[in-house]
Amino acid sequence: MKKFWIYLIAPMILILPANAQQRNAPRHIEQNIGTTAQNRVAAVRNAAAQNRVDLQQKWDRIKQQAQAERQKFQKELETKRDEIKSRIEKQKENLKARLAKIKDENKKKIVERINDQINELNTKLTDHYSAVLDKLGDILNRISSRADKAAANNVDVSSVRTAITAAQSAIDGARTAVKAQAGKTYPITVNAESTLKTDVGKARQAFHSDITAVFNSVKTARQAVQNAATTLGKIRNVDELEATSTPENTK
Repeated sequence: MKKFWIYLIAPMILILPANAQQRNAPRHIEQNIGTTAQNRVAAVRNAAAQNRVDLQQKWDRIKQQAQAERQKFQKELETKRDEIKSRIEKQKENLKARLAKIKDENKKKIVERINDQINELNTKLTDHYSAVLDKLGDILNRISSRADKAAANNVDVSSVRTAITAAQSAIDGARTAVKAQAGKTYPITVNAESTLKTDVGKARQAFHSDITAVFNSVKTARQAVQNAATTLGKIRNVDELEATSTPENTK
């Protein structure tokens, strides 16, 4: 009889450890799941942190490049103006020589003053347009930075990239126009006292036509930058996406 009970109880004793292992199994699974989730969160945080670093470094490079391009452009403008200084002086001497045949001293002074004003206004306006293009370039760089941040959040920014490229092309074209304008002069060719008004008008009209073309190129650049900003703004919650990965020290 004892053997019978021993044979009956022995399998139960052998089964008990297996049942205990089965009860402990869910705990191990939960621990593994928790560890995996923590690892994933840590990986996401590390990726986000690295992403912010990468964006900051890219933004720094963009600012440095923009500053270098700006300095290069200003140097080219100064070179253009240095080149035409002697030409302007020579043209003033020629104008005085031609005005010698004009008897009315008051008319002589007016013509000389208009000649100086055209050259001074050309310098003033090309400086102004250069500054406007610098600001447009800064705005476009910020738009590009925001597009990068949106792209880092897995947002499709292809339309924004296209608009940015078009705007940069328009800015480059306007800079070329400003640089060319800075090297132009508008000498007044005096033929006779009776044609003074017409002679002066030709120089003024030539300047007006050229500077209007430059203005239109700057206007086109401004509209292109505005279009890039509008295209970026069409991205849903773009500002919220930006805030999640905004690099530090960009202001």
